[in-house]
Amino acid sequence: PSEVQPGAPHEKGGIFLFIIRSRLWIFALVCILQGSVKESLFLWGPTFFSESQNISMEQVLFIMSLVPLMNSVALVLGGIINKFFKYQEKYTLVLFSIVAVFSIILLRLSMGVNLTVMSFAFGGLLASLFVVNNMLTIYIPLNFKKDQKVSSAVGIMDCSVYIGAAIAGPLVGLLIDRFGWTGIVNGWTGGCVLVVVMGMLSKNYKKP
Repeated sequence: PSEVQPGAPHEKGGIFLFIIRSRLWIFALVCILQGSVKESLFLWGPTFFSESQNISMEQVLFIMSLVPLMNSVALVLGGIINKFFKYQEKYTLVLFSIVAVFSIILLRLSMGVNLTVMSFAFGGLLASLFVVNNMLTIYIPLNFKKDQKVSSAVGIMDCSVYIGAAIAGPLVGLLIDRFGWTGIVNGWTGGCVLVVVMGMLSKNYKKP
């Protein structure tokens, strides 16, 4: 895709017109999708493991303790890869979204088969979405420095993430009894696939 610059600082029409012209609304949708998957995974993760795998709380706590470690490794790796892509965050975002899709497919296949593989797939999934979240809420808004709308872009991204979290958290609780954990994991898989698709459709900015 061609590299384009955000609009000029003197652009008229207010923040809503700016969101449309810059196609920032696509990234906002990505924020809602990844926020819904990431936050519901983190919120329901302990319950997911304890109910679907019938393991002790000590084992659940050990699995969840892996998440911050894997997030830290992914954060460093994300910075290296983003530098490799010459700070074109769209490519980093799409790459880690694809990793998230493969991680959740591995999670689905290992359910009830191999707890170790399942645990690392769960951690890899959250770590990948953690990098995607950082690209959306920290790096991409920096492209709008010349527009003097960095704070607005950060606010839009953060708000969108929390909208996704607010929707998905209670929704998972409502749907577990009807579809079971297999259905919930399938829903998470669909959300990750949509993140990849929307990321590919998003605009490719290049910092000045």
